[in-house]
Amino acid sequence: MFDLDTLLIVFYIFVFSVFNFLSTAIIIKYYRPQHQQNNNVQMFNREDVDRLLETQKNEIMMKFSEEKEILSKENAVIQSKLEKNQNNSLKLKRLLSVYENEMKKVLNQPLSETDSAKLKKALNENEQLKKKTIELEETNSKLNNEIQVQVYKFNALRVRTESRLENASEQLSEIKKVANKEILALRLKLKDSQSRLALGKRQYDDMAKSSVEFFSNAPNCNSYELSNHSNDISTSNGSDKSSPICPSSSSSLNSNSWSTSDSPPLSSSNGESDNLKNEDN
Repeated sequence: MFDLDTLLIVFYIFVFSVFNFLSTAIIIKYYRPQHQQNNNVQMFNREDVDRLLETQKNEIMMKFSEEKEILSKENAVIQSKLEKNQNNSLKLKRLLSVYENEMKKVLNQPLSETDSAKLKKALNENEQLKKKTIELEETNSKLNNEIQVQVYKFNALRVRTESRLENASEQLSEIKKVANKEILALRLKLKDSQSRLALGKRQYDDMAKSSVEFFSNAPNCNSYELSNHSNDISTSNGSDKSSPICPSSSSSLNSNSWSTSDSPPLSSSNGESDNLKNEDN
């Protein structure tokens, strides 16, 4: 077989010969020198054609030499890589052959009694471990079922306790509302009684002052009768007893005082009732 270099050389020679033939044909047929273009003279001389061919030949040979150098370098790199791969493959083949020989020796050797006993023991232990794992899986499944039952019971108890707590909270809220209403009613009654008592005291003080002023300004009443009349008023506390000396004045005074005292304080009671309605809402 031919080498790659010889084939390339032959190919380039063939290409050069074809190119040379074509270039000579084109030059002879179409190209004329400039000093003969306007004149109908003969074509190029043989020397000009040879010179052109030589220049083209030199250029082609230069390119060929450059490409040959590049190809030789690439070929050297490829050959070095191939040698490395061949060396590595040889090393691997040697290692594989050694490993195969040793494995054949090991497989061909008969097992001793101790090794067979160890194998039997290991197999028995493996079977025991399998049984234990099966038992553990069964116990785990039972425990999981029990846990699910306990969780279900716990959830049911939680729902019951939550419902009971909600009912108890609703009952407590209702009891608080009722207690607040009762407290407000008692407060209203207490304030009403306090206002009435304060009004009675105020009316008593006003009546005492007015009676003292009246008897002090009256022309027919003396000091002894004035003191007796004030004592009678204090003992009676606003009763309808008339004075023995000045019945008209005292009766008119008493009637005015009791007409005002019988009416309860409307503003305070109305305000408390409004507060009660707002709190109920």
